[in-house]
Amino acid sequence: MVSLHGGGSSWDNATLFDIQGNALQSLKFYKDTVSLGKVQTTRINIVNKEKEVLKTEYVNVNVGDTKTIKLPKVNGYYASKGNYNYTVKGDTDGVKTVTVTYNHSTEANLVYVDGDWYLMQDGQVVHETTLAQVNGTGTWYYVEDGKLNWNYTGLVKYYSTWYYVQNGVLDWNYNGLIYYNNTWYYIENGRVNTNYNNLVKYNGNWYYVQNGKIDWSVNTLSQVNGEGTWYKVTNGQLDWNYTGLTKYFSTQYYIQNGVLNWNYNGLIYYNNTWYYIENGRVNTNYNNLVKYNGNWYYVQNGKIDWSVNTLSQVNGEGTWYKVTNGQLDWNYTGLVKYYSTWYYIQNGILDWNYSGSVNYNGKTYTVKNGRVL
Repeated sequence: MVSLHGGGSSWDNATLFDIQGNALQSLKFYKDTVSLGKVQTTRINIVNKEKEVLKTEYVNVNVGDTKTIKLPKVNGYYASKGNYNYTVKGDTDGVKTVTVTYNHSTEANLVYVDGDWYLMQDGQVVHETTLAQVNGTGTWYYVEDGKLNWNYTGLVKYYSTWYYVQNGVLDWNYNGLIYYNNTWYYIENGRVNTNYNNLVKYNGNWYYVQNGKIDWSVNTLSQVNGEGTWYKVTNGQLDWNYTGLTKYFSTQYYIQNGVLNWNYNGLIYYNNTWYYIENGRVNTNYNNLVKYNGNWYYVQNGKIDWSVNTLSQVNGEGTWYKVTNGQLDWNYTGLVKYYSTWYYIQNGILDWNYSGSVNYNGKTYTVKNGRVL
């Protein structure tokens, strides 16, 4: 046994006493080397109420002197009144055995004392900050430094989970956001849900929660609970003021006043470029004429191509039109080469009914049914 306070070492204990605790001859030699006077070697047996030895300590003290030591703590037991100080009196020349009885420990519990509730264990206040119940059942309360704190509202970590306390009481019914230590957390049934990734409404606004707390860095599209309307999230908050395109994975979507507009078909202007939207998303495969505000524009790979000069139909059928610099040119009358053939255009439209002579770039051409012969 190792003495904690002034006793012999484990070597001392093993060589001064046999396995039954009887003093060996070497004890006398040890005593003589410690002091020229008489020495008492005190064997302190710490026992429970059933007289079972829980731990043994050895302390040397000169006869006629006293020595105060600190008794060791034993798991599951506690010293009477929580007092671990013990005074050894040197009144015996030789070995003296004393017995100290420890009580069985009890579970920590909330106890009402003089108008306040305290967390008590073995008759002593447990100076911890934690959650506790009365007699292990019912409501959970917030304990701060051993005393129930009715004024506290915030989060408390209990084991590995964070709980929401309101006015000193764990609120299992709370669902929503709370602000704690400069961070907004999402509470579900009274505890932080670190697996939650979703939009949450708070005081009329919607916020993006990731891993149980608002992530102000998020810029994305999101639904509520994975269904229904898609919303534009800017810096962690639903952005009702946003109108424009948003890229989500590999596709660009059209957002109008913060909401993805699946019904929109047409052109929109975004970052100095005109894009063609079909059913709420940019159609990068679209190559065609598109009408916008009374004018027709040539879209190539989903956006207006201002470099295009050609002939084009709408959706590959019907009338052919003259496109100049990406826009239908109603003012153009003359010839246009399309692939290897020259065609006659009048006021921006290929005129299949025209047959006759056409002056173009200083030359005269013969046209029959809209084509140059």
